[in-house]
Amino acid sequence: MGVDGIPPYFIQWYSNNVAIPGATNQSYRFQPLRYADGTQYKAIVQNDFSSFISSTGTLTVIVDSTSPTLVSAVGGVNRANASVIFSEAMAVTGATNPANYTITNAAGATLAVSSVILSPNGKVATLTTAPQTANAQYWVVVNNVTDRAGIPNPIAANSVASFVATELDLLAGKVLFRAYNAGGNSTAVDAMVNDPLYPNFPDFTQLINGFNSRLASDPANAGFYSGDTRENYGATMVGHFIPPISGDWILYTSADDGSRLFMNTNGPSSAGKVQLLNIIPCCGAFAANPTVPVSLIAGQAYYIEGLYKEGGGGDFMQIAARMVGDGSTLVPIPQSQVGFASKLSIAQQPTNITVIQNHNATFSLVANLAGAGAGSQTYQWQRSTDTTGSVFTNIPAATASSYTLFAGLADDQFQFRAVVSSVLATNTSTAAILTVLADTDGPVLVSVSSAVFLDAITLVWNEVIDAGPVDPANGNYVLKDPA
Repeated sequence: MGVDGIPPYFIQWYSNNVAIPGATNQSYRFQPLRYADGTQYKAIVQNDFSSFISSTGTLTVIVDSTSPTLVSAVGGVNRANASVIFSEAMAVTGATNPANYTITNAAGATLAVSSVILSPNGKVATLTTAPQTANAQYWVVVNNVTDRAGIPNPIAANSVASFVATELDLLAGKVLFRAYNAGGNSTAVDAMVNDPLYPNFPDFTQLINGFNSRLASDPANAGFYSGDTRENYGATMVGHFIPPISGDWILYTSADDGSRLFMNTNGPSSAGKVQLLNIIPCCGAFAANPTVPVSLIAGQAYYIEGLYKEGGGGDFMQIAARMVGDGSTLVPIPQSQVGFASKLSIAQQPTNITVIQNHNATFSLVANLAGAGAGSQTYQWQRSTDTTGSVFTNIPAATASSYTLFAGLADDQFQFRAVVSSVLATNTSTAAILTVLADTDGPVLVSVSSAVFLDAITLVWNEVIDAGPVDPANGNYVLKDPA
């Protein structure tokens, strides 16, 4: 209702000519029930000089007779909870009763539900369950829950939704911090991102207790990160935010100097990350750097990646999160709401190779790291020289996803494998056998070229040849004039 005149104004709303207690603002908002259909509302406005009665408005209440539906279900990152999503707000009493939910696996075994929490908007019920089996499929059957209509509408009997328990392993309360001697004295994140050392060659790596770079501690350099003693570097923080309540959340950053914030608002994979913030100026407080609201489900892991670049002086990055409408003080996300979830696997094993002696042999594998930390896995190739594969030793400097050696007859039947490691796991590949065959074919001359000043000739062969003594007098090489 609009009001014009000399303030202050004194307003009172009426329902069917009866004053409504506390309804003394320019607008009156409430959740109508079906019995309010046809009710008439008006307001009387006064100031020190006069009073005015507004026109009367009649409320029409459309009865909700549509039953709620079960939209979907999703397993939690710790494999100890699951969330059920409804089409509308549900009545608290029924939706929070564990007896109204039955979870079974493919074999028909029941997964116990011990408690249920309903989100503030009433649409998401988060169930605490007995431990789930990774990658197992479960079915949730829901009964005896209703919506919040004046005459509650029940959900269809035996409504069902399924979910697959996550394969990711969770390290609760930890975030991966990595620092890079990259980008010089620039304060721009691009200076680090475009440096050859990024992202595979950090000079310091540590698991810390939250999205707060001040928690990093280098034993060899006290104060590097907890204080401001390190200069001219960049760093990243990678992990997951696990919201305790379903609803709309806003993330915030505070950093010195430039910073960026990426997030997968749909789940734990780094592959789905999008940039939410790119803060160029230094040193803004949390409240100055908010993201747009994002809708999140309790117990799910959402990938977060923070980057910052230090030029000189102060250096840090912190990430905060709170629900829309929450006016509490902004602080870094609590340790209880963060984690590092990932799964290391070898998708392609090294295979046996047969080569001719004095030729290169290359072994390779493909390792995947799902969740957080993609690309941070490390490799160490090993060799077994006993032909039985009972003892393997590390090969110096063989630390890439492939390993190439110049194979001689002495390497015949040696076995090769790789040890792949991540923050949470170490996987060893299967062993591949190298077979080296004796070279019984002579080399073939592939090409001949002359030097620019016509004082030398270069010959290229199809394989390595014995350097041996070169004796032009005995005809090792004969140069003929085509004329």
